Amino acid sequence: MAGLLKSLWCLSNNNKAESQPSSSGQRDGSAKGKDSNGAMAETTGTTRTRRLSSTSQSSNESTHAAKKLLQELQALNFRNIRTLKDVALSGIKGEPIDDQTYLMERIIQLATDLPYQSAESETLTKLFLTQLWDDLQHPPQTNLGPKFAFRQADGSNNSILYPNIGAAGQPYARTVRPKLEQPAARPDPGLIFDSVLARQTFTPHPNSISSVLFYIASIIIHDIFNTSHTDFRISETSSYLDLAPLYGSNREDQMLVRTGKDGKLKADCFSDKRILGFPPGVGVLLIFFNRFHNSAVEKLAKIDENARFSSIRSPQGRAGGANAEQDYDEALFQTGRLVTTGLYINIILKDYVRTILNLNSINSKWSLDPRSEEAKSLIKNKLPEGLGNQVSAEFNLIYRWHSTISQRDEAWTDAVFKQLVGDKDPASLAMSEMLIVLQKWLEALPADPQQRPFHNVERQPDGSLPDDELVSIWIDSVDDVAGAFQTRHVPRVMRSIEMLGIIQARSWNLASLNEFREYFNLTAHKTFEDINPDPYIQQQLRNLYGHPDNVELYPGVIVEAAKKSMSPGSGLCTNFTISRAILSDAVSLVRSDRFYTIDYTPQKLTNWGFKVVDYDTSIDYGCVLNKVVLNALPNHFATNSIYAHYPLVTPTKNRTLLKKLGQEQYYNFEKPKRAWPARTVLAQAEIGITTGLWSRRLIGLGGPPPASSQPLRAAFFSTLAKHEQWKPALHAFFQANIRQTWQQGKHSISAFDQIDIVRDVANETYVRFLIEAGRFSDAEVSKLGVKPFDSLDLQKLLGVLFDFGFTTAPGTTLNGAHRGQVRKLVKLIAAKVANGKHVARGDKDHVAVAVDNYLAVEGKQAWSVVAQSGEDATHLAWNQLLAEFTLTIVSASRLSAQFIDKVLSAGPAGIAAAQRVGVQATQGQSAGLDDLITKVTAESAQLTIASDAAPTTANTPASAKGPAPEAQVQTMVYNVTGPHLSVNASVKIAADLHEACAAALLQLIGPLDSFGRVPGPLGQLKQVRGEGDGILYLGERQNEISNNPSMLKVQWKKGKQ
Repeated sequence: MAGLLKSLWCLSNNNKAESQPSSSGQRDGSAKGKDSNGAMAETTGTTRTRRLSSTSQSSNESTHAAKKLLQELQALNFRNIRTLKDVALSGIKGEPIDDQTYLMERIIQLATDLPYQSAESETLTKLFLTQLWDDLQHPPQTNLGPKFAFRQADGSNNSILYPNIGAAGQPYARTVRPKLEQPAARPDPGLIFDSVLARQTFTPHPNSISSVLFYIASIIIHDIFNTSHTDFRISETSSYLDLAPLYGSNREDQMLVRTGKDGKLKADCFSDKRILGFPPGVGVLLIFFNRFHNSAVEKLAKIDENARFSSIRSPQGRAGGANAEQDYDEALFQTGRLVTTGLYINIILKDYVRTILNLNSINSKWSLDPRSEEAKSLIKNKLPEGLGNQVSAEFNLIYRWHSTISQRDEAWTDAVFKQLVGDKDPASLAMSEMLIVLQKWLEALPADPQQRPFHNVERQPDGSLPDDELVSIWIDSVDDVAGAFQTRHVPRVMRSIEMLGIIQARSWNLASLNEFREYFNLTAHKTFEDINPDPYIQQQLRNLYGHPDNVELYPGVIVEAAKKSMSPGSGLCTNFTISRAILSDAVSLVRSDRFYTIDYTPQKLTNWGFKVVDYDTSIDYGCVLNKVVLNALPNHFATNSIYAHYPLVTPTKNRTLLKKLGQEQYYNFEKPKRAWPARTVLAQAEIGITTGLWSRRLIGLGGPPPASSQPLRAAFFSTLAKHEQWKPALHAFFQANIRQTWQQGKHSISAFDQIDIVRDVANETYVRFLIEAGRFSDAEVSKLGVKPFDSLDLQKLLGVLFDFGFTTAPGTTLNGAHRGQVRKLVKLIAAKVANGKHVARGDKDHVAVAVDNYLAVEGKQAWSVVAQSGEDATHLAWNQLLAEFTLTIVSASRLSAQFIDKVLSAGPAGIAAAQRVGVQATQGQSAGLDDLITKVTAESAQLTIASDAAPTTANTPASAKGPAPEAQVQTMVYNVTGPHLSVNASVKIAADLHEACAAALLQLIGPLDSFGRVPGPLGQLKQVRGEGDGILYLGERQNEISNNPSMLKVQWKKGKQ
């Protein structure tokens, strides 16, 4: 495109110049053309003319050139000038081309208008062909074959062009060509360690980074590096960030960590034995990923997008083949792995790299994401992607960060090594002896990952590890400040490990420290003072190496000075060369991986998988580590716990940072503590709903902490419902509004009319009811200085709030837009409460109000009643009224969606019977209507609501430690048509609303011809089973699971309405 634009711009400039008359009436001499030798000639000025040669040959050539130029420029009419402008702007901006402007066709016209076989015509044609060729990949970098569909256990087939690149068992690459002669005799590795590496005193990290960040680093390092003990040139793991420490680096190891059923991994274990030699927090993090994988495959199977998995077991309704169960397990496992590694890479890029760059210290959503789409413009073509990666030996050395080991982890490592070597000092043990000890320890570990001991934590009968133990390890890890990058800061217990690293580096014959720096366009160290400002280190290096050019890459990269903290820019504060190299490596690792670029799609991960691991910059600036933590331990962490959301920096430092950013109040800084396991109960009359769980979760949105858990009173709607006009008023409202929303939402396709009866009719009408009863009309809201709500936005917000506040373990986190909407709604409710204090109360003996005006009049009175409670308006809004509105409206929506789905599931005869009842009701015969609503609701209705309840000792975990919690989260299943209708006022109100809605719907659909579901998935109320066997719903894209139904399309033949 750049060449094409250059040619077109040249032509454009020619045209512009030739089209302007000079002051003497001649053409401006600033035109550009080609002289007889093909070179560009340029003249300037309004009266100057082309200098002609004195020879006749030169004169003839110039004349010929001038005539040719004029002939070619005649082609540049107005149409072609417009083409030049459009092509140029498209190239400069890098924006997509609007093909409805016929730009391609106009380029063809320009080419045909130019003289046949002219230089410009031929150049334009060649460049156009080049552009068309460049539009497609040659050869393609992805295909639909099963061989390339998923990650291979050993990392092969990641690159279609180079299938073996980056596979386990391949040699390390070399990044930098070593050019300088190095001394044949080099310093003794032990001497190097003792002089410039051995820790003297501990220095905490300058930015209070926690050990968790370096646990992630440990997983990354062991994900892409596993040097063979028999051949240092070979890496026995893949060169991709594919979570090999969890899943294994070959098929045999992978099968050992899998159950072989339903795509799951064995509970709470991981493949890589080496991880057991690290502090427990590293293993706990892998266990979190293990739990996320198993949770993901469960949801993938339940959602079963487009029958992707169920069709393997029963293709086209037939019984599967002999390998159907094995294929089903494989498809679920591999898809679950893509989902889990998708979260893993987002944690690396959005949590880990963000902290490394100190972006967590500022209010910025920017991130260094190698997957960013590059526009094709004049400035730069799109970066290559998905070509494959091979890690290099140099970077094996770059990632040896033992100086950051914390004091706590140093003591842990020392104790473990002492157990292995007996009464000997690990720091003084010979390297060969230490390696033998470590090898024997690895070989003694069981092959089955679940049979391996995990830091003296006893497994439960199902093979899992107790949550309490995992939480304790995690808390200690987050609280633990890591060490600083600096010389003389590697724990002495690591002496043998460091010596081995130096020996390995020498065996690879790599470039020196200075050569490595020059490769990255960094200045070479000319003196030892350039390497490190510490006089002691300078002298030691001088004694060891004699000249800066002789300093080896390793340990050179860790004896350099460390960068100072800079906000933003420098958060890791690592040594200078390392800080530059790791960013280049991060870009290469991610952008070279086909499964993180070309094939990182909803089609590979499923819509739900792609959505659940995605990041949202309005939530924690895009950080997603909270997803894996909260999923693994739902009964311990508050949804806004700092230990889940920002664990890469110590909580104390986080409090300082978040206070500066004005966000401290949105997070819970308390240490996580055990909650009673959630339980499911059939709601009885004596079991109510409290505000405790709701209020605790909404603190993170800015809500005030409640004084104590209180019953949810439904004060507003109960006031509305206490008069006899209540139900007649409801029926009148729903009759009018259901018909109105129906007319507004329907559309025609072929011979049928269609409508989303859940989203655009039932749910929309419920939101209208809330607006009418609560007096939230645009006019009313504007008086309070609040921008009115869009009904669809309010509908979605209430659904999200229900998922967030009334579920055992919320699968959603409210993003920035939701948080702003919640605060806006709370402000509106609080203002209504405050105004209610000035509304005169009605007479003690209620005066009947006209049905059509009931909601408006009694709504105003209801605010007055609520206000007279004397409670603070803001507290009431957050802890009672917002909960009441959310629970009532969403519960009603659920009941009506279930009712509609049940009617449609009855088949043509059942639907026709329901329609007859609706027609009879319009004729005044309503008895059958009431009976049908009661019967169908009883068969279909279920409300699943989580709330606090008094704990029972029978539910105390056997492994429970510490003080007992104050309350237990329990999921209550309500049957709203049974004898326990009064279990909660909000549920009772929801049942009343549903009854009126169902009646209006049945009467509306009564006369419709051929009424039924829309064919295909759009006509289904997609459901999955959630906690406590409760019903959850999927929307049109099936990318989110929610308690709030949002889609079910129906159709009928045109003609009757």
